[in-house]
Amino acid sequence: MKKVMSLLLAVMMVISLSACAGNETATDTDTGSSATQSQSVPTESSKPTTTTKPETTKPSTPTHTHSYSGATCTAPAKCSCGETSGSALGHSYSNATCTEAKKCTRCGATNGSALGHSYSNATCTEAKKCTRCGATNGSALDHSYSNATCTEAKKCSRCGVTSGSALGHSYSNATCTEAKKCSRCGVTSGSALGHSYSNGVCSRCGRKDNNYVKPVLVYQDSRVKIYYKQYTNNGVVFEVENLTNVTITIQADTIALNYRSTDNITMSDDVSPYSIGDVVARCSISNVGNIGVISGQLRIIDFNGSFRSYDAKFVNVVVNSSVNVKKPTVSKPLVYSDSKVKIYYKEMNASGVVFTVENLTDVVITIQADSVSINRRSTDNITMSDDVSPHSTGDVVARCSFGSVPTVELVGGQLRIIDFNGSFRSYDATFYNVAV
Repeated sequence: MKKVMSLLLAVMMVISLSACAGNETATDTDTGSSATQSQSVPTESSKPTTTTKPETTKPSTPTHTHSYSGATCTAPAKCSCGETSGSALGHSYSNATCTEAKKCTRCGATNGSALGHSYSNATCTEAKKCTRCGATNGSALDHSYSNATCTEAKKCSRCGVTSGSALGHSYSNATCTEAKKCSRCGVTSGSALGHSYSNGVCSRCGRKDNNYVKPVLVYQDSRVKIYYKQYTNNGVVFEVENLTNVTITIQADTIALNYRSTDNITMSDDVSPYSIGDVVARCSISNVGNIGVISGQLRIIDFNGSFRSYDAKFVNVVVNSSVNVKKPTVSKPLVYSDSKVKIYYKEMNASGVVFTVENLTDVVITIQADSVSINRRSTDNITMSDDVSPHSTGDVVARCSFGSVPTVELVGGQLRIIDFNGSFRSYDATFYNVAV
């Protein structure tokens, strides 16, 4: 009997435990007075006699397993029951671009704004271009070329690139008074041609030579006629008519223009038989102005020996009567004077001692030196043989050296006055310790 009671008690306890497991949230108030409800355990005297049933076991309720959704940028993983796990992922932004704000690679959410294009300046060959994305805007500016010049091709004022080639100079022809000149830029090349006078008129431009006078006959004989034509930068030009059947050579001993004489002449020009040709006494005489009077002595030479060489002398021939010519006045110290010559001390320079000689005769005279003294110091180591035209004034030089002489105070010497034509006998002009 005790065993049966124990069995019944065990069954009741199992049933009670199963009910509690099926309703976990039940409280004491849910069953009213169930908290105080007690099971009566029948005693052996109160239990009815029943048939013993086989013992059975009731199934248990299954356990809950979480099923999480994936976490997002803004929420953690979450179970359908509401339970969460971990934390939100946070946004993963790409870099902003010129046209788009930064954007989350997971959810597409944006942040901030697009950067906007950062354009470089447009160039002649490229439109303005974004330094970030390479996008272009507008078009290239194209080149802005300056005009080509004579020395430079046309050139872009923006980028400096050139196109084509320089034009090159376009020269006009040179004239008598102007060098050839570029008609575009004005640059010149070479030099002016200079006038080419013939009988007083330039053969190129037609300009008249103000210094020109019609050729004037200054000497004639049976062999030659000599005409004075003009004085140019090259020297004194004569027109010579050769009346012989041989070639003649013209040389010059001395020339004087407007009473100013020189024997520093280069001349040896030929004229063909029975012909007329120009010959030039190449020399320079300063401060003569327009030529009115000419003197000189030319040498007529036949190198073939058909006649003996001789001098053609002309004295104070008026070649332009409109020119008022006055004999030059010498302001230097006079050291010697007679009826034939006046000798003035002019200076001492690197060439030697210079004298100015006025020839009072109508023949060419030659001045040579025996000795010269400066400040009582004498030398005879002298080279000198200079000619002076008739009735003219010219410088002669006693070529010698006295070393360093600070100041010339006294001049002395003996010069020889020679007429090689024999109109007078040569003699000495002596002077000593003349204060200068």
